[in-house]
Amino acid sequence: MPIDEVTLDAAQIAERWFDPDSGNLAGARQFVRDVAPDDVTSEGDLLLSVSELVTNALLHGRSGFGVRVTTGSEAVRVEVFDASPLLPAAKNYGPAAITGRGLRIVDHLSSSWGVTPVDGGKWVWFEMARAAAEADDRGPRVTVRLLGLPVAVHARAAAHHDALRREFDLLRQRVGPDEAPPRLLALVEELDRRDAGFDELPAADLAAAIDRDDPTVDLTFDVPADAAARLTHLGRLLDEADEYSLAGVALMTTASPPEIVAYRRWFIGQFVDQLVGAAPVPWPTWRAAHPDGPAPAAPAAAPPPAEGEAVVRPAGDLDIAQGPAVHDELLALHNQGVVAVTLDLGEVTFLDSFGISVIVAAHTRFTEDGARLVVVVPPSLQPVFDIAGLGQVLDLRPPA
Repeated sequence: MPIDEVTLDAAQIAERWFDPDSGNLAGARQFVRDVAPDDVTSEGDLLLSVSELVTNALLHGRSGFGVRVTTGSEAVRVEVFDASPLLPAAKNYGPAAITGRGLRIVDHLSSSWGVTPVDGGKWVWFEMARAAAEADDRGPRVTVRLLGLPVAVHARAAAHHDALRREFDLLRQRVGPDEAPPRLLALVEELDRRDAGFDELPAADLAAAIDRDDPTVDLTFDVPADAAARLTHLGRLLDEADEYSLAGVALMTTASPPEIVAYRRWFIGQFVDQLVGAAPVPWPTWRAAHPDGPAPAAPAAAPPPAEGEAVVRPAGDLDIAQGPAVHDELLALHNQGVVAVTLDLGEVTFLDSFGISVIVAAHTRFTEDGARLVVVVPPSLQPVFDIAGLGQVLDLRPPA
């Protein structure tokens, strides 16, 4: 497959394909380590960027993935193939968000990055210095306008939604009736199908509004005329996911706050109503008519506090392969009512944004319930936390 926008005079190309198994993440990093030139500016930055792209391929491609390394005289390019036609975009949810750091890390560490759509999927690539998705078969379409969309509220809703989807990705790594209720596992798969295609706003208009610090923005969508039933059902599924979050069953992500639930009602409701001919209702008008928003669901009874503190000491790579086990251990401590937990990363040799998402989700859950999570960070991992901007979010401590 051709390499797009090549800035290298390719002297050497190495390529390897892997099965869709999270255990192959370490193998992909080792492959790049073996074939990349020794004079890449920073091997640590190279391998962390590889991990971010491969993690995305495992989460979203749901198929085998390929890794290609092209070595030129001035730079090395690493490309990762996955079978999803959806194009990635860097997110900017803020330092407290659970997800959205992967491509930001790649953007920070690499000299450039991009994506090349191809038949059957895409190659996502980045470069480091040395010393449109396929058109679909479109049926009838309807224009839907979202007027007065609250930019800040949308950002918070999108960050929470991505956190929930990341936790669903964690569930997939250990799917089985013994690990989670069968209905929750079915909900994960159905939400993924229903959700596809309805979470991408017109990016340019929204980005411009964010850059201008606009409080609101008007957006226009071109959507399938038969989408109303699917969107209505999507809203119900998200409400059901909130019930599992409140109960603390297999999910660390907290339930949607009332503000986000209200925004979701308006957002989905505008699509459903306009698809059957109703006029658009701006967010400020809708919110004025619903000042209290939806009634929040009653939280599950808090477990009795457990005495003493607990220490969790993962070892090795804290990524998509090992992250689920750490997630489950922290969630179990939370559900037991342990009020003070120390996550000691002293024996962790590699950490990427997937591992960070597990830590931030646990911090958010513990803090919301009045508990405390302390993270002990060795010097070797501190740069990852610095890049992610987590110094003011997490309770980070150096080793004793």
